[in-house]
Amino acid sequence: MPQYFFDLENGGGFLKDNDGRNLPDDAAIQKELASILLDVAEDELNGIDPFTAEVTVRDLEDTVVMKGVLSFRAN
Repeated sequence: MPQYFFDLENGGGFLKDNDGRNLPDDAAIQKELASILLDVAEDELNGIDPFTAEVTVRDLEDTVVMKGVLSFRAN
């Protein structure tokens, strides 16, 4: 199974995933990406306005295969 790395960038800085996860396909990558962004929302949002977090998914060759963005702004 291919290995993918989920790097997180938010207002607090950049966190590089050095461990990775073995996932079978794009659907599994997307599900893991959504799960990470949900965790970020629960753990870090706390009313920060505006707030943006981005997760970049890369493969073993450091090729970006997917990105996800969580953005919050109260109006």
